[in-house]
Amino acid sequence: MQRVLVAIMGQSNEQGEGVVLDRTPSYGFPVRDPVGPMGTKRSAWPYLSELLGRRGTMTRFYNAAHGSSSIKAHWCGCVKTWASGTVYYGQLALSDGGIWRCNSAAGAYPIAANAPTGTSNTTGADAIPWVYLGVPESYEVDGYICRPGDANFDPLGYIDAANGAKYGLDNDIGTWDEKWLFISFGQQDTLTVHGPTSQADFFASIKIVTDYFLASGYKVAIGFTCYAADGTREARYQANLLPGLADALAYYAGNPNVCAGANWRTALGVLPVEPSSAQILTPALQDDVLHLNDAAYVLASEAWRDALVTAGWV
Repeated sequence: MQRVLVAIMGQSNEQGEGVVLDRTPSYGFPVRDPVGPMGTKRSAWPYLSELLGRRGTMTRFYNAAHGSSSIKAHWCGCVKTWASGTVYYGQLALSDGGIWRCNSAAGAYPIAANAPTGTSNTTGADAIPWVYLGVPESYEVDGYICRPGDANFDPLGYIDAANGAKYGLDNDIGTWDEKWLFISFGQQDTLTVHGPTSQADFFASIKIVTDYFLASGYKVAIGFTCYAADGTREARYQANLLPGLADALAYYAGNPNVCAGANWRTALGVLPVEPSSAQILTPALQDDVLHLNDAAYVLASEAWRDALVTAGWV
């Protein structure tokens, strides 16, 4: 039986937004929801642990996903020229000759009216706090996506925290045979405040993260999040993000350490929206039109199993 540490990068659906907590009943490494360190509700990972255990792979899941996060903006970091309007937690902004990081509440998208000025941390009349990061480097121009080695790469520490092998998980069931990273984004990168993320930027962000973890000894499975029933997100999936995903998979074609992960948008398809009373009966989105219900999480687990089988990893 191979023993694998699996780190999860994603948003709230990957973090877990179901209702009835799940657990691994029989096979594989014992795990139950909420799957830490970031999980708080039902997720896809306990049932996937069961499915992989049946195939001889023991998986220890390290759920580092963050709700309402963009791979480009929150994980890699993307520089923007400050402008009045919507800003977001962790935004890197150019203003008054400096570069700043928005320090509003995690997951918040406040409306900015006052540009940060000076050379120290500041909070404007709009009550939005900004952390002064110094004078920008010559490459830190509007639209630049940060890379490893850049001073402002990983502005919120999400990527560093996803490397579970750094945080005491190397030996809790003995030495790992392999370390895997699952990447699964989509919904937040469709938001206008992030551009929205273009095809080229989505590809670049996936590549930055993939190369970082390959260099850290991981194998990387590149997936995609689920359908969202609000129209705008779906249109931007089709125009920008799914083509960017295809570009990333084409770039790594033939690399045995990178595979296509579960594409929940394709595998689960266009999901209906069902009331909470149908949580267990019908695979669907919850009433918020964004989050998987419990029945859909079963399919989400199976989609990851199928992707890993296709790749020959299990």
